[in-house]
Amino acid sequence: MRAVTRRLAEGVYEHVVTEGIEGDLAGLPTEIRRAIELLGQADGHLALARHLGQEVARVLGSLPHKERLEVGRELVSRLIGDLASLQGIETDGIKDQQIPKPARRLMAIHRGAAPERPPTPLAVSTLLTRNRAEPSLGDELAREIAIADRVDAVVAFVTVSSVRAILDALETFVRRSDRRRMRPLTTVFNGITEATALDHLGKLPGVEIRVSYDVRRKRLHAKAWLFHRDSGLTTAYVGSANLTSAALGGGRMVKLCAADLPHVIDSSREPSKRSGRIPSSSRYDPKDATHREPPASSRLPKSISRSTTECVGHPVSTRSSQGGPERCFSAP
Repeated sequence: MRAVTRRLAEGVYEHVVTEGIEGDLAGLPTEIRRAIELLGQADGHLALARHLGQEVARVLGSLPHKERLEVGRELVSRLIGDLASLQGIETDGIKDQQIPKPARRLMAIHRGAAPERPPTPLAVSTLLTRNRAEPSLGDELAREIAIADRVDAVVAFVTVSSVRAILDALETFVRRSDRRRMRPLTTVFNGITEATALDHLGKLPGVEIRVSYDVRRKRLHAKAWLFHRDSGLTTAYVGSANLTSAALGGGRMVKLCAADLPHVIDSSREPSKRSGRIPSSSRYDPKDATHREPPASSRLPKSISRSTTECVGHPVSTRSSQGGPERCFSAP
């Protein structure tokens, strides 16, 4: 393996100071200043763990392909054995993390046919950019839904065509268990969200819809999905895609995975718990006609037009993607 060569350019860093970096710092001109701080007690251990992981990956990557797995398996098992020997820690649950021969990966525990996985990994964060070599966002989200245990979604717009595009995945999701829950939050902003689309969603068991009617103070325009999994492989998508056919065909999203960014996923869980407390958002039940009217606090005189010819307050098409008449949300 070749030695690591470094050149410490002027700029900002968040590197753990290794012996190599310390030597490089000593060789800098005296007029160059250095800003160095001690690792914090709260999160310094995470920086050390990341450094070790990066070095392990670098060293194993430098080995011939046929040697990487077995050398890596032995190395990781040896490191875990060292962890178990540390004083003052609970050893239960550490030693059994050593890796037996041959190195393998658990992919699913299931009944019937094996779950159909998304095209992109569930353990590695990535960026979906509408590249032709990448899967469509609609296909990606549909497969994420089908294998999730709970789903939280914040999307500004929801249309009938997009709900139809992921309907098979939604039905698979709710059939897997009566404990499945999906909580979408949407808005009447711009009058694009279609009432019939929410009717389709709301009739599925376990789906709890909320609608934000505030279009004057805080216009909800976020797009985010959070797919909770009891296996620990929770994923989140953040980006530019609403639940519309155009977005599902070519939206851009960042996919975040709990496996490699657990702190980011953990921070996203709390806002999802507060979605029911967003001002001017109300639960939408397709069986309750009163839910087609906004709450008095929203100050909107009308929220859904039953007309098949126009959406009150917005000169937008009320035709569905299939060419039929459509009811839509609107605001003055």
